[in-house]
Amino acid sequence: MGLITSLITSVSKTNLLLLMKMILCLVGVVYQASTNGIQESMSEVFNVSTCESAVCKQLAARMVDIMNHSMDPCQDFYQYSCGNGV
Repeated sequence: MGLITSLITSVSKTNLLLLMKMILCLVGVVYQASTNGIQESMSEVFNVSTCESAVCKQLAARMVDIMNHSMDPCQDFYQYSCGNGV
């Protein structure tokens, strides 16, 4: 009886470890899917896209030119962001 009990216990431990690994993998897959879904949803809500057109790049360059990099944004954000354009 001792051999059968230890064999059953050994099989049960193996099955338990396999079950734990499967659950861990499932949790990982669900987490990955949910975070990707959240990122995609936020992109749709805020209509976020990459600046790839020539006009967009020109406007981005103009915005950088308008910024006053000598100002501390924590002290005077308006002057930092718009200081050279006013």
